[in-house]
Amino acid sequence: MRFLSRLTLIITPPVAILLLIFFALYWDFFIKGMIPIPADALVATYYPWVDYKWGYITGVPIKNSVISDVFSQFFLWKYLIIEYLRQGILPLWNPYMFAGTPLLASYHSAALFPPNILLFVSKYAGWGLYISLSTLTAMASMYLFLGHHVKHKLARITGAVVFGLAGPMTTWAEFGTGVWAASFIPTILWCIDNFFAQKKKIFLLVITILSSFLFLAGHAQITTYFSLLFPAYVWWLYVRAKNRRCLIYLILFFLLGIGLAAIQFLPTLDVLDKSIRAQEDYASRFRFGLLPLSQIIRFWAADFFGNPSTHNTFGPIEYHEYSNFLGTISWPIILALIWLKKTSRTTKFFLVLFISSLFLAIDNPLSSFIFSLPLPLFTYSYASRLFFLTSLSAGYLVAIGLGHLENYSYKKNIAIVASTVVVVTLFALTRIDPVYRLVSIRNSILPLSLLGMLVVLTRLRLGRSLPVLLMALVIIFDLGRYFKKYNPFVPQSIVFPNTPITEFLKQQRGPFRISRQYGPVMPPNTWTHYRLEAVEGYDPLRLLSYNRFFHLAENGSFYNGSARFSELSDTDQKFLDLLNVKYFVSIKDPTDSEIKKFIDHGYKPIFKDGRTYIYENPSFIQRAFFVQNVKSVPDEKSLVAALEAEDFSPTTEAVLINEKLSAQRYLLKNSVVKITQKPNSLSVDLDTSTDGFLLISNAYDTGWKATIDGKDTPVVLVDGALQGLLVPANSRRVVLDYLPESVITGSIISLFSLGATVVFLKIIKV
Repeated sequence: MRFLSRLTLIITPPVAILLLIFFALYWDFFIKGMIPIPADALVATYYPWVDYKWGYITGVPIKNSVISDVFSQFFLWKYLIIEYLRQGILPLWNPYMFAGTPLLASYHSAALFPPNILLFVSKYAGWGLYISLSTLTAMASMYLFLGHHVKHKLARITGAVVFGLAGPMTTWAEFGTGVWAASFIPTILWCIDNFFAQKKKIFLLVITILSSFLFLAGHAQITTYFSLLFPAYVWWLYVRAKNRRCLIYLILFFLLGIGLAAIQFLPTLDVLDKSIRAQEDYASRFRFGLLPLSQIIRFWAADFFGNPSTHNTFGPIEYHEYSNFLGTISWPIILALIWLKKTSRTTKFFLVLFISSLFLAIDNPLSSFIFSLPLPLFTYSYASRLFFLTSLSAGYLVAIGLGHLENYSYKKNIAIVASTVVVVTLFALTRIDPVYRLVSIRNSILPLSLLGMLVVLTRLRLGRSLPVLLMALVIIFDLGRYFKKYNPFVPQSIVFPNTPITEFLKQQRGPFRISRQYGPVMPPNTWTHYRLEAVEGYDPLRLLSYNRFFHLAENGSFYNGSARFSELSDTDQKFLDLLNVKYFVSIKDPTDSEIKKFIDHGYKPIFKDGRTYIYENPSFIQRAFFVQNVKSVPDEKSLVAALEAEDFSPTTEAVLINEKLSAQRYLLKNSVVKITQKPNSLSVDLDTSTDGFLLISNAYDTGWKATIDGKDTPVVLVDGALQGLLVPANSRRVVLDYLPESVITGSIISLFSLGATVVFLKIIKV
């Protein structure tokens, strides 16, 4: 009975309503056991999976293919991380992409994010819990924060739903990073409010913990935005409270939160400096992700330009990156607050945040200039990520607006804005290409109807409660429809199912790597699920050195450019041999002209299932081998000249830069007996009688440390991207371990910050 009474205190009617909304959004997971991941796009589009129907009569139907990064990156990395953690090992290195690449340091892998513990739940139910609880946390967090500012509970519920589902909170829901990161912000702001009001240490502790959670959640842009938002909000309240001690303590415990996350930050900053991020022009090619002014209609008519789930999108920009649908009637409710004469300081703060985030995210001369500047973390990605802040401020402002519906002039302003929005929408319909106009007209019927209803509601004298109820229901329904329409849920049976092709490759003795036909076969990183290693991959923080070397493997120039993808559109077979590529997967048969280059090199078809072939490379070189010639060059320019020379033989030569090793020719009397690969580690058993140079075709990173028969030895950068070691005669074993100094330093700072948090909580006086 005591438990039931406590439960009743927790699950109040507003909380029950939020839970009902939450269950309605994730009904397919909780009741049907379906998983929130666009795996339908994988098995219905790519070989070898598309050769099968997977229980469907005509093949798997695709709901939304534009969020394929979910299954190409985030889902795969999370379960690889869990595999490491089950063994009690830090997830530092990913051997399955790019001939190896940092894992923990790749910020969006969120390797140390505490809610990862949910992924230990059996099968893929853990993923369903992990994704769904991010939405619930976001709504609950905003509801909590609004408790200080809005009396009307239904208005608070509505504001919570707006924040939890608006714009990127829907389109990023299945990625498992952005929504989680954003979800902690309202609770942190609530703690700031409470600390100024009550001066209790518990709020400082929660700020430190949740700030570190936010930083570990894996969304670099929200981390950056919050690092600016936190001091801005604290200062905004300090100006009124004039309590310097509160100001100092809040900043101190925020910095301790940063310190707790140092184990993530330092490795990320380390790899950021060595990555392609500053070199690639991904964001600039798309106008830095700035929203064209002609697209602002998406704020109230989400599907004016179509929806990927109905396969009718059109226009120059992506739905996923640019959608910031706030709910059709939310837009007038928010904008009408601008003309409200009496508003609180906090409302003014969120109005400024709302307007400034929109201004910076919309294409204009100032925002274009700002995002053209090389500002790490802030301008290296899409400006549209600012819409997370727009959604945050929209949740607050909608709740405030619903609380002001008794104000006649405010309701009048809502009607004026809504009428203006109707006119803008109708005008926009006349400007649409006739080919697509029917889509826009059909998708404008609901928004126009809701705006018309809003105008009528604001003009009728219905008291206060009924308009709030009706508007709340409309907003909740509208955003719920938006969420359900966009996000796919699929049966567990089609989440990376096995096929004869994947089974064959898994059964082969390693270590070896695969490559595959560019385009229709195994999209980047998907082989990771089957624990197959590849030379290709996809990661915005991949190593620049390997990116450049890979250009040689695709028969290009070393300096061909920097990109987050490595995929073989062409090949230079000698570099694939060097990179330990034993199998090539393709849907082209041996008579195809594009396969001729492989056949001429000696590849043979050894397995076929459906349309998919596996070709074996008899010339592949094992992962570690001794080279005959070592050449030292003075600089990178000389290195490139050597690597691009027609007579360069990468399986017999190694090129080094500025190493003390002089050019040398070794007798090939040494051999590799056994190669053993473990997480973050590689050991090579040797049979040596003379000095030799061992080349290891794994991607080089300064975090790799080596010993030969227990004695430290340097790992040398070979061919601009790979690993090498000088092995003395009679050596028997080489062991390489990956543990970057940045991880060690970050761990020390995190532990120090944890201790400092405990000490400061004991000694400070508030």
